[in-house]
Amino acid sequence: PYEKTIHLDCDTYIAEDISDVFQLLDRYNLGIPISAVHTAKRPFNAVPTSFPNLGCGLMAYNMTPDVINIYDKTIDRLANRTSGSDEKYLREIIYEDEDIKFTTMPYEYDCVIKHPGTVLRPIRIFHGKARRMPEIAEIFKKYPGRKIFTGKEYFVVYSGKIVYEETYR
Repeated sequence: PYEKTIHLDCDTYIAEDISDVFQLLDRYNLGIPISAVHTAKRPFNAVPTSFPNLGCGLMAYNMTPDVINIYDKTIDRLANRTSGSDEKYLREIIYEDEDIKFTTMPYEYDCVIKHPGTVLRPIRIFHGKARRMPEIAEIFKKYPGRKIFTGKEYFVVYSGKIVYEETYR
């Protein structure tokens, strides 16, 4: 890792410039996009449902002691977990840490099109295992407007009316 690092999952596809993420690191030590599932289905330990779920396909961070502490705690909790995704443990640790300079990023920076949701702005990073991700990114660029994901391997581009729809596989 570098002083300022952007960590991407191996199943992400960068569709637009993401250099603006580094600007966040001038003010915050950790930035993670909001998850496709914006709120928790139920409370997890002490974390209220009002604290957003995080999508860990992209994480931007400064190599500071508070960020290293977050990562160390996450690794420890993951080693002892009984079930569930890593995101809920990271979310819990960030919520508990009152000193971390943390911010969220919009869903366009970790867009999982197999989950239900909608975006209005250009998608910066697609996250998922679709083989056609570069082609899908080009389709989304061709049709500006609202993108709607049904959560059933299906997406729609909407600009006052449906202009494009298909399965994403």
